[in-house]
Amino acid sequence: MEYFAVTLTFTISIFVLGFAAFFGGLWMNRKGPRTAALTDARNVGAS
Repeated sequence: MEYFAVTLTFTISIFVLGFAAFFGGLWMNRKGPRTAALTDARNVGAS
């Protein structure tokens, strides 16, 4: 049972990372790499 919780957490994390990369890439193509990089840096710095 202990391994199930770890596996589920890791699987959810990988799916969220994949969706974030996909939608972030679409947004970067629309707004440009500089805007995406500055927004990402601000979001990482805020956490």
